[in-house]
Amino acid sequence: MVFSLNSVSLIGAISQYGVKQLANGKATCTVQLTELGRDAHEHTSYVNVEIWGKEGAPLATAMPPGTMVLIQGEVKPRKTKDLWTFVVSTRALERLSEEPAEAS
Repeated sequence: MVFSLNSVSLIGAISQYGVKQLANGKATCTVQLTELGRDAHEHTSYVNVEIWGKEGAPLATAMPPGTMVLIQGEVKPRKTKDLWTFVVSTRALERLSEEPAEAS
């Protein structure tokens, strides 16, 4: 039997579009991850995140774009029409900065 661990930890800034509350009680956002590559250039990736739970989603929607956050969750597949994508699913975002960083 093969065992696996589905655990993701990310630190990044909430993108310029902020956190959106959905009708099903979940919230979604895109987190911008910028890192220095081996070529000495900055590389930016965008990760889709869904936040769920009674406390998690409402608290996340109060965080403005540019807020640095820690996300600890799991990778989950999601189907939209005919396309499968992956999101990071979590119960909460942990705020790491009081002042938003510059979001792009």
